[in-house]
Amino acid sequence: MARAVSTRTRRRAARRPRGRRLLWWGLLLGAIAVVGVTLALYPYPPLPAAEVEAARKAFQEARRDAGGLAPGPLNQAAAAATLMERLYAYDRGRLLRFTRVEALDAAISQTQAFSAQALTEASQLRSKQFEDGDNQRRQLESELASLAPDVKFLPPRERGARSAYARAELALAQAADAHRGGDLSRLDAALRAAQTEIELTRKTLGTRYERFRSPQWRRRWQAWVDSTVAASRGGKVAIVVDKLDRRLYLLRDGRVAATFDADLGRNALSGKATAGDGATPEGRYHITEKRSNGSTRWYKALVLNYPNAEDKKEFEAMRRRGEIPKGRGPGSLIEIHGFGGKQSNWTDGCVALQNTSMDSLFSQVPTGTPVTIVGIAQLPGEKAPESGPR
Repeated sequence: MARAVSTRTRRRAARRPRGRRLLWWGLLLGAIAVVGVTLALYPYPPLPAAEVEAARKAFQEARRDAGGLAPGPLNQAAAAATLMERLYAYDRGRLLRFTRVEALDAAISQTQAFSAQALTEASQLRSKQFEDGDNQRRQLESELASLAPDVKFLPPRERGARSAYARAELALAQAADAHRGGDLSRLDAALRAAQTEIELTRKTLGTRYERFRSPQWRRRWQAWVDSTVAASRGGKVAIVVDKLDRRLYLLRDGRVAATFDADLGRNALSGKATAGDGATPEGRYHITEKRSNGSTRWYKALVLNYPNAEDKKEFEAMRRRGEIPKGRGPGSLIEIHGFGGKQSNWTDGCVALQNTSMDSLFSQVPTGTPVTIVGIAQLPGEKAPESGPR
């Protein structure tokens, strides 16, 4: 009997730890189940894939369109985008995502904000550059237009300035087209090309017109003009032709009484040396004959005493220096005649006026009237002459 009680006691003692283990296992499994259900039902924040993609596109757009125009905010956008990508990779690699990564949200926001700032600054700067470029184009067009008269009246064989002028016109047309098309790089390139060609045109003209800036020549021409002005005093008349200004001045009693536009020889910028050189001579002459009523093919004409003694003397000096081709003479029959007004230098060396101007001049000057032809000079009451191409 005692043995049976002892056996039951041992069995009860053995069952107690097993029961406790089963209880603990049950509790553990219950806890695991609760955790599993909790994890399964927990509202995890989604990955900010759409926000990241939008920020990427914003940065790519800023990098493409802002370029070097807004380096400050673009660099800040690049730094924010780099941080965003690192944090996004970390967020995707997390096993459990109970909360959003606030630093990632901030990096996304900064990437978009700096990208937008870069685009805004670039747009403002681009607009300013377009405005400045168009202003520069207008200024260059004005500069080129101021050179047009001097280019137009160059000798036909003077290709350097004419070609540079034409290239400048083409570059400015391209600049206008680039401005209309919104192509800033093409606008800048066209403006640089136009500037280069205008400078070349001005330099070439400066060389061609160099004689008109020479103090020696200017003193000589002014002395001739002053003498001619003096000869017109006392109610007399005289004529001065300014080659650079392409004007004929009628003087009366020491003052300018009338001014006429004049066409000159095709090589008018040079001093006349030989027959056929197309240059209008420079010197002090007088009218030897008045022709009209069919006695000239140039409507009306005032014949000058070219070559005079000084011209012949200079011609012989040039011949001795070997500057005159063999068989060439100094030329002759230099006139002031009609059929001018062509707005170009086209004669063989004569001075051509419009027929209406020729009528007026013809009626006011007798034979013997002094005629002085100079490169450039100051006349009474007239604006001081410029020293070269305008």
